[in-house]
Amino acid sequence: MMPVSDKLIREFDHSDVAKLPEYAAAARALDDLAHAIGGGTAAARERFAQIAREMALALKYGDANQCAHPGIPGPYKASIDGDGWLTGTYRCGECGAEWECGWGTGR
Repeated sequence: MMPVSDKLIREFDHSDVAKLPEYAAAARALDDLAHAIGGGTAAARERFAQIAREMALALKYGDANQCAHPGIPGPYKASIDGDGWLTGTYRCGECGAEWECGWGTGR
């Protein structure tokens, strides 16, 4: 994984899940994303950390595709109105179809 600024990294221990194949796949996907967005600069590393955090938090707002491909784990964009209603915007990586879905956040 690429180096991160000192203010972003914290001590951690993922040994309880490190043997899962999904953990290795997630690490590879995160590394690929970091490189794709140009992770060499401090600003790019901070943006990457922000994206990874937001993606992880949005996973519970996954949606079924509006096309024939498998569902999307989470939105690429989310807005939350004053009543706590989240509107997620999704994009199918297979065909490029985009759609929105609304969720109550319980706020």
